[in-house]
Amino acid sequence: MTHTHAARRPNSPTLFDALEPRCLLDATALLDDVYENNDVPRQVLTAENGPNSPNLGDVHSDVDLRRLVLADSADWFRFRLPRQGGPGDEAAISFRNRAGNLDLELYNGRGRVLLDASRTNDSTEAMSLEGLSRGWYMVRIIGRDGTTNPNYRLTISAPTGGVQPGENPVVGEANDSIAGVDTAAPGAAGSPNLGAISGSLTLAGLTLDDARDIFRFTIGTTPGQAAAVRIISDTPFNLSLFNADRESVGFAAGYMGQTSLDLSDLAPGTYYVQVTHYVLGLPGAFDYTLEFDVGGATWA
Repeated sequence: MTHTHAARRPNSPTLFDALEPRCLLDATALLDDVYENNDVPRQVLTAENGPNSPNLGDVHSDVDLRRLVLADSADWFRFRLPRQGGPGDEAAISFRNRAGNLDLELYNGRGRVLLDASRTNDSTEAMSLEGLSRGWYMVRIIGRDGTTNPNYRLTISAPTGGVQPGENPVVGEANDSIAGVDTAAPGAAGSPNLGAISGSLTLAGLTLDDARDIFRFTIGTTPGQAAAVRIISDTPFNLSLFNADRESVGFAAGYMGQTSLDLSDLAPGTYYVQVTHYVLGLPGAFDYTLEFDVGGATWA
């Protein structure tokens, strides 16, 4: 007897591999920009200044950030004015309003105090920086009624020019840790690594608006009895001194904003001076000046 087999139909399930479950991507979801995460001030305050960082650091020339995306509740950026804001200095955003209406807000350096805001129905929001003192500030970009926007531009036009008398070129926010100071270029403009000090050195126009500022310096010979580092400010500060092994070798509790830390008889080598608020965790931004003397000069 001859047996015949029915032809297998082309669409028979046995001819196909089982497919894993699939889901369609949400075409309305926005991919965020390279400056994330910057949804709240804390994320920006802890970000190191550098490429693609929302902590923009010192603004010595115009900042122009393009192809930014507001895909969530807010974007925050932090920047420092090296000098008082003048005519024409401003922070602004531009965007297509039909893609999502955005508002712009200006805050102090910790993102806690609202200083100004621009909330219109135009495709540009701008706020003047004229009259603002040098120091740290933050801007917040938010969508009107929670809207998002796939493409906006942030520009900051800020004071330019060289350092004026009484102002300090050491302004980088790489001085919140000893590790950060160690990687800074010794003696370079804007560096908290002061390099070798002989004689006296004055750093004016400094601002503390976070937990600490740290400066590194090196001495080649043992200082005399009058050697010291002095802080001058209307706000009280503490000074701490550490050696190259990060061991505490000196401390001065500040009061009335004037404190001297003895540097006499230190062995040649590398040291760190740390500046902190007299009241730890004190909110705000406070200016101060540091005076170093490792050559025995006498202050008035």
